[in-house]
Amino acid sequence: MPLKITFQQEFAEDVAPLFEEQVFKPGTASLHDYMMRGFGDIAEGIRTTMKIGDLQLFGSPGDAPEETSVAEDYAYFYEGKQMAPLASLLPTLTVSGTAETMPGFWKVLFDSEKSRMWAFLRMLKEMKVEGDGGVETKEARLKKIMTDLLEDLPVVIVMLKEEDELWAEWSRSQTTGHTDLQHSVDRNSVRFLFFAKLKQTLKNKLKSVGEEEEVTSKELFQAYQDAESQQKFKTAKGMIGVKRDNELSQLIKWGEFVTKCDKMATWRGFEVFTEGKTAFFTPFFSNGFCKLVDNDEDIA
Repeated sequence: MPLKITFQQEFAEDVAPLFEEQVFKPGTASLHDYMMRGFGDIAEGIRTTMKIGDLQLFGSPGDAPEETSVAEDYAYFYEGKQMAPLASLLPTLTVSGTAETMPGFWKVLFDSEKSRMWAFLRMLKEMKVEGDGGVETKEARLKKIMTDLLEDLPVVIVMLKEEDELWAEWSRSQTTGHTDLQHSVDRNSVRFLFFAKLKQTLKNKLKSVGEEEEVTSKELFQAYQDAESQQKFKTAKGMIGVKRDNELSQLIKWGEFVTKCDKMATWRGFEVFTEGKTAFFTPFFSNGFCKLVDNDEDIA
């Protein structure tokens, strides 16, 4: 977590000059306003537009995207592509909130979209630096992006509880995980982050009723089974589900060890190459790594 805190602070400071622009300041629209000018219902999602200032772009460090993910998204989507068509710069964002959500606090739901948004902000900041330095084409382009895109970002508004948000992320990966390797829940680092978040969510739920008990791998697996039986997700053909609690025990053990060694970013870099995924990508590989940890932590 300290690494995430540092990354979030440094990133926020880096893009801070953008937030002087009016479009980054919260507006006054409520959920009712969005429902009136959009279409769809709250159960399936309301399709509408929202200014970027109404989004919660940072939040807590635990909600921040991975630094390596932002770097990968920047390299793929934005490096050398500042003049790309406006419609291609950002996907339709899925955001969550309630009737009480204030402008500036609409939460971007999916980690993949948060990462893409931060990479996009990095591109805008670089354009602002160039524009302030006298490059008129970049200044004009940035102004067009702010007026024609950031005032009316396409979004889908959904209302979910905290735990449901996690299962929505898992469900999304079942349909995109074969092609979106970077954010697939079959990917070791992504899977660990997901269950680490779920573990903290369940701990917070216990704490809210006055219990301070640790959440075990068996309880994580039970939460997984409950969500599946309640049809919050369905494991897609060819995707790796979770078959037993021991898999989660090994996953958490691996993730905590690699994080403790400050090597998660290194491991992530080995999971996916340009040619595709490697052995480091699969949960089976990290399970085997746990055996090495058991035998000799120094060698591991």
